[in-house]
Amino acid sequence: MAQCGRGPPDGSLIVFESYGGATPPGVSTNVFTVRPDGTGLTQITQNEGGEVNSTNPAWAPDGAKIVFAQTPGRGGLGYSDIFTMNADGSAIHQAATSTLWDFRPDWGSEP
Repeated sequence: MAQCGRGPPDGSLIVFESYGGATPPGVSTNVFTVRPDGTGLTQITQNEGGEVNSTNPAWAPDGAKIVFAQTPGRGGLGYSDIFTMNADGSAIHQAATSTLWDFRPDWGSEP
């Protein structure tokens, strides 16, 4: 476990990534959730083979969505981009893309 995000407002789940910076060759980093007591481990993203990695997850304030970085992003440049998804891993949506390395996203209020 490298990055851990705070849970939904009720504190029922923790979101984290597997492996962090020490991913074995050919293995992808994925986003998981788990209850604070260690039960209910659930893999949220389904990356395989080491080509795509999902990292730096953080909860939306209402606990309905998770924001995360994915490498490579869908822009095709090999950089990490920012994505959102429902808390169950469905409806993945690219939220930001750039020619820079986007990582460690977090939810915030509108300006």
